[in-house]
Amino acid sequence: MRARLTIGFEGEVGLPPREAAELGLAPGDPVELSGARGAFLLVAPAGRDAGPRAYLAGSLAGLGVAEVVHLVFTSIRSGALLLSTGDGAGGRESREARQRTIYFRDGQVIFAASSDPSDRLGPVLWRLGLVDGAAVERCGRLVRPGRPLGQVLVDEGVLTPGQLYAGVAAQVREILLGAMLETEGTFAFVDGPHDESNAVRLQERTRDLLLEGMKRLEEAERLLARVGGRGAVLSRAVDPPPGLGEHAARLMRSCDGTRPFAAVAEESGLGLLEALRQASPLLEAGA
Repeated sequence: MRARLTIGFEGEVGLPPREAAELGLAPGDPVELSGARGAFLLVAPAGRDAGPRAYLAGSLAGLGVAEVVHLVFTSIRSGALLLSTGDGAGGRESREARQRTIYFRDGQVIFAASSDPSDRLGPVLWRLGLVDGAAVERCGRLVRPGRPLGQVLVDEGVLTPGQLYAGVAAQVREILLGAMLETEGTFAFVDGPHDESNAVRLQERTRDLLLEGMKRLEEAERLLARVGGRGAVLSRAVDPPPGLGEHAARLMRSCDGTRPFAAVAEESGLGLLEALRQASPLLEAGA
């Protein structure tokens, strides 16, 4: 969960009522705070466990996402890996801060959440060819509080419940693999049990996902060298020609000459790697 905290007199901490209720807290209850400076803060009810939950935190410049995931996998840990990437400073190469959370049980990935637009369910289903773009757009207009996109897709007959489950599992996979492409930011792994009500079963084990993630990172770095880096600002020289693939056309329409490539990749729904795969031949063709 995400919440705004206020610090009052004598170290008093204020939490929104809903988030406090989720932690089982009543007004005046003591809490324990554990934090990684400038990155994460863990709030837990005081005195209900033997002590604060253990955590490992640091910079992705020191330990990459794949290395942290490998550590969790080999030590067979359960817990949540929190990632914050992009600084939101507004410079040419900066992006708005994104948060991803990867959940583990005994070293295996069981769920993930992300604030990256390209990691949302609709873009993932479209990008993987599981649902066409028109259906995602139409059903997206029917989303309401308490009626998420997945439910709408099933209600509208676009997906069966089984296909939706497979789609959510694919989304979890894409969030993890997309996170492994990040090279700057901070991480914190909070050890211990967590809510598993949304857990899914992935076809691949964490070890196989690590190998795939490292392959994707190698490919992304090679393509980034051709494009000019994550901060490169591209603009289309021509309008998307008839017959151009949907992914390439979406990328061309998104490249308006004002935003860094990494931001365009996110906001177009393509994600960094797919956007790079589309951009490379378009650049070579002078488009």
